[in-house]
Amino acid sequence: MKVWIVCVLLCAAFTLRTAEAAAIVTEPEQDQKLPGESTEVAVEELIDAVEDKEEALKAGAAAQVKSGFCPHGWIKYGSRCFRLMRSSQTWLNAEAQCAAEQARLASVRNLEEHKFLQSLLEMSGLSQAWIGAYYFQGAWLWVDTARFYYTNWYSLSGVSSCPCAFMRNNVGWSNAHCGSGYAYFCAIDLNTC
Repeated sequence: MKVWIVCVLLCAAFTLRTAEAAAIVTEPEQDQKLPGESTEVAVEELIDAVEDKEEALKAGAAAQVKSGFCPHGWIKYGSRCFRLMRSSQTWLNAEAQCAAEQARLASVRNLEEHKFLQSLLEMSGLSQAWIGAYYFQGAWLWVDTARFYYTNWYSLSGVSSCPCAFMRNNVGWSNAHCGSGYAYFCAIDLNTC
């Protein structure tokens, strides 16, 4: 989305400079403006318009979720929408990216969800992805505050140095240092207000 915004802004700036240059050639000398003045104002107006459009899109996605539908690119399973993000991120950056999508790193609440998420990993060709589990003060918790009833541990390393969990495509979960880079699952709960 950011790349698209930058492209639009560059294209608009180029177009405005070209149009302004043509206007300067045809206007009488006393009516000419400084080359950067109107371009800067137009670019600022364009930035405001793009930001308004971005806010409207986010509001539209939020309204879509409230009506029980998943946003474009998300997959509904049960009462939640899931998305596998292929970019490699640290656990904290993955959670921040999910939050930017109005989601959280995914909790895995039962065996069926585990198998569903594992199938997404397998189909994508990835071997592992962050999930929203983390170790804090002697207990494993979900970042979305769901109860930690279901577990599917394959291996556990020292939790003091590896307090973040990821799932594998062919076995259960493992834990790793939170600064490691993995793909990640985001989830949106359709039942929340």
